[in-house]
Amino acid sequence: MTVDWRALSPADTPGWADLLSATATADDAGEFYSADDLVEELQDPELDLERGTLAAFSGGRMVAYGTLAGRPEADPVHRMWFEGGVHPDHRGSGLGSRLLEWALERAPELHRARHPGRPPEALELHTQLPEGDTRGASLLDSRGFTAARWFTEMSQRLADRPQAVPPPAGVVLVPWSKERDEDARRVRNSSFADHWGASPVNAAQWHHHQTGTAAFRPALSWLALDGATGEAVGVVVTHYFEADTKATGVRDAWISTVGTVLGHRGRGVASALVGRVMAEAAETGYDTASLQVDTASQTGADALYRQLGFRPGRRAVRRVRRF
Repeated sequence: MTVDWRALSPADTPGWADLLSATATADDAGEFYSADDLVEELQDPELDLERGTLAAFSGGRMVAYGTLAGRPEADPVHRMWFEGGVHPDHRGSGLGSRLLEWALERAPELHRARHPGRPPEALELHTQLPEGDTRGASLLDSRGFTAARWFTEMSQRLADRPQAVPPPAGVVLVPWSKERDEDARRVRNSSFADHWGASPVNAAQWHHHQTGTAAFRPALSWLALDGATGEAVGVVVTHYFEADTKATGVRDAWISTVGTVLGHRGRGVASALVGRVMAEAAETGYDTASLQVDTASQTGADALYRQLGFRPGRRAVRRVRRF
């Protein structure tokens, strides 16, 4: 098999979407993308297209890809994110090994360029695989990655949702608005400051990954405010991915971010926010609501979502390579 390797470009996104559909189906990963979704992916402010992407083509068809995205923060560590995949028809041919070798060589280069003066040991390379992907896990482990954390996708049918709970006394819920977007970002950063593997997100990242993407659903995104001060103390952000619906026939409201600042945890703020999203989603034609939770989260998120009617499904394993 003759393989040509080069960096990704926006013109590659239709073929990339086909490759991701094939890998998602083979691995039961549950994530599908349109070409437009992937154009957005390539516009990530932390992604260097020329040096941080690589794809393999055979017979004009994309058969493997890899991306390396950095982070603006490097204190105490710079967590880079590696994503990659090989078409099911071409697995076992060495393409995955080639991608991983590229990532391990290129990540330190990008780290030095982005954070000059920071030592190599300040770099961590993170990636995530479905729990059942034993081939991928074996390859990663052979290159020095270790399993660090497990994440569970949780979902529920909105027709079976429990009755939404009101916010706690002294807290009011307001819909997301452009004027409140910076408040939402600050709440996210504050509430995730003690979460494993989380880094603060700057305004550009927040816009790209959360409220500036075509998948963002403002009507299903809310803030909780302290009624006395007007300060934002909780946030929920929801996305909808049309490519998933085309593949599965299910309209899912994907709750991508739920956060409550430390001083207001344990009062029911998150329950009220998620309950409001589910109620609004049900009324506007969604079939399910889903989210992903860190199974070892110290905030007790797993138990909270079970109480709200969510049930566990697919599991993924975060693997980390330290330099």
